[in-house]
Amino acid sequence: MVTILMLGPGRNMRGGISAVVNVYFDSELADKYKITYITTHVDGSKTVKLFQFIKAFFRFSGLILKGEIGLVHIHSASRASFYRKSLFALFAKTFRKKIVFHIHGAEFKKFYFEESGELKKRFIRYVLGLADRIIALSEEWKRILSDIVGTDDRICMIYNPVKVHDVIPSIRNSSLVSVLLMGRLEKRKGVFDLIDIAHKLKDSQRKVKLILCGDGDVDKVRDEVRKKNLAPFFEVPGWITDKEKYYKQADIYVLPSYAEGLPMSILEAASYGLPIVATRVGGIPEIIDDGVNGFLIDPGDKGALTDRLLRLIENPELRRQMGRAAYQKVKENFDADTVVKQLDSLYQEFLN
Repeated sequence: MVTILMLGPGRNMRGGISAVVNVYFDSELADKYKITYITTHVDGSKTVKLFQFIKAFFRFSGLILKGEIGLVHIHSASRASFYRKSLFALFAKTFRKKIVFHIHGAEFKKFYFEESGELKKRFIRYVLGLADRIIALSEEWKRILSDIVGTDDRICMIYNPVKVHDVIPSIRNSSLVSVLLMGRLEKRKGVFDLIDIAHKLKDSQRKVKLILCGDGDVDKVRDEVRKKNLAPFFEVPGWITDKEKYYKQADIYVLPSYAEGLPMSILEAASYGLPIVATRVGGIPEIIDDGVNGFLIDPGDKGALTDRLLRLIENPELRRQMGRAAYQKVKENFDADTVVKQLDSLYQEFLN
């Protein structure tokens, strides 16, 4: 059996790439193909990260040299992640291996257009030019990547997959309305915008609790909540492992990000039948139909964020309607069984 060599961060790491990869390995792909996964990046000190990178590259080069690899599937974000993966791509193409470059970075547009000088831009275009296919997470990201590489002939769009329940989870009916955010707690995710408008939400006719789950600036978030005397209205557990518990106790999902790829947390929230308030960035507008299965706002628009959340907080029937619509949208378009078939077709294109 021909081996597919897949590269990416540790499968037990926090973040969207690891979540996507784990869905792939829980699908029929793992039975149909011999997929060897090489971890190129782990959490830890600079020394630990460097050692993991060197170990990964030696293992990767050994498998390439043995001639057992039919396809190399590279999962990459931007900045350091891209530069690390570029070395693997250069080596693989030296030995004429087929390469699929899967771009996940929420800030890849900023990385290329704003942070890179002309020399770096040329290098990024060259590396992407080595790929036989580039996977974009949404139609919007396909357009952005086409602007970078100058063509869309090699770019295909494959959504992130999510495991969707066979039946919509039951909608909670509680006097306490829980608003959940799950992801890295940082400015890019709009977490501090949510804290800034929280005092307006607590004046609602209903009891409200905001739950912020994730790693990142956890202590800074907790300090900001305390400074604003909002501690009774917030729960900030930090990084959690039991995501299902928090999705099930939530009534609304919110993600007021300033940049995104195709966030797994929104797909997961929708799979639990939650209505969503999120921003018009990255691939999010391809998940959320404004006013149907959630609300879309502009990044940084705290007035709109307040208004849309209050509409859902004060209207249980609207929450139920939008939650059902959110579930149906991910069931029809983002379910793992559907998405994996698209990746399977891509693999067949190169392995047959």
